[in-house]
Amino acid sequence: MYAGEWNDGKHLGQGKYDGIVNAYEGERKHDKSVTIKYADGSEYSGDLHDDKYQGHGTYKYVDGDVYIGEWMEGVRHGLGTYKWAANGDVYIGEWKDDRRQGKGTFKWADGAVYLGYWRDDKHHEQGTYTEANGDAYNGEWKNNMYHGKGTFKWADGEEYNGDWKDGNRHGKGTFKYADGREYSGEWKDGEHHGQGTLNYANGDVYIGEWKYGKRHGMGTYKEANDGDVYNGDWKDGHRQGKGTLKYADGAEYGGDFENDVRHGI
Repeated sequence: MYAGEWNDGKHLGQGKYDGIVNAYEGERKHDKSVTIKYADGSEYSGDLHDDKYQGHGTYKYVDGDVYIGEWMEGVRHGLGTYKWAANGDVYIGEWKDDRRQGKGTFKWADGAVYLGYWRDDKHHEQGTYTEANGDAYNGEWKNNMYHGKGTFKWADGEEYNGDWKDGNRHGKGTFKYADGREYSGEWKDGEHHGQGTLNYANGDVYIGEWKYGKRHGMGTYKEANDGDVYNGDWKDGHRQGKGTLKYADGAEYGGDFENDVRHGI
């Protein structure tokens, strides 16, 4: 039941409303600040227009979460800050139609931070995510996953720069490993896959085909220490099939290999 002042069929001025859904007390005017306390324990304090949240306001949810920012037609819209009571996470940025949309920063309670663009409450387009341990990704996103061009730098010094798909290294890219190795080439589902070159820390080099992280197909392996060069078939990371092995002293073997060993006549 509402008891108070009216204008043009709407609550306007000083009044009090008690009902199943909410309890309101105070001065209620268009484009004026009000405080509305609901029966479930939630509370809105801010601007109101045509009985809808409009302008700037604060909403305290029953679970302790708090939104402070802009509203339009009763939903979060514009710039605003949302704080989660359960875990301490905080979002500061743009909203559209009650969702995180546009540019914003999300800070997790564990120290991780995302700074970039959002669409429908998800990381989307360009953004930077820094984990609490120092690992960091800078690049393109799609639906909360690394997707497109991007660079991931690990705290231990490793770095990948290249293509991503659905959160995995996929396409073409270069990975610099902490142990000194460097791979440049094609990737699939986070593994070396397709054509690529791996430079080892000791100076060895493999140039050729890969299958899910292993040398597989046609490829050439050059050993730095003794100068030996193998060119031929590979399977599951081993010399297997037809190939030619040229030794540094000028000797040469051409024929079959099995599990890295010359096989046959």
